Amino acid sequence: MRSIGMTQKQLRKLIVYEGMYYALFAGVFGVAASAVLSLTLVRVMAEAMWYMQYEFTVVPAMVTSVICLLLAVCISMMTDKVWNKGSIVEQLREAV
Repeated sequence: MRSIGMTQKQLRKLIVYEGMYYALFAGVFGVAASAVLSLTLVRVMAEAMWYMQYEFTVVPAMVTSVICLLLAVCISMMTDKVWNKGSIVEQLREAV
């Protein structure tokens, strides 16, 4: 992307936003899938066993999603620093 005119700052922003989007979509999909499975499969299993009590909570899934979002941003920034060292000419020479 830098070889066709994107600046280092724009590339960093692109990489970070892409990581955030992946984490956000994974979190939304994960919370939705766990809610569906919890309300159907786990609830039925809990009702079948007298010693289990069913309680639907979303807070742990939301906290985990926020942590994953923060990790995605940090990992994207570290990846950008590792991969985009030096000038674009040096990077293109190494790629060939």
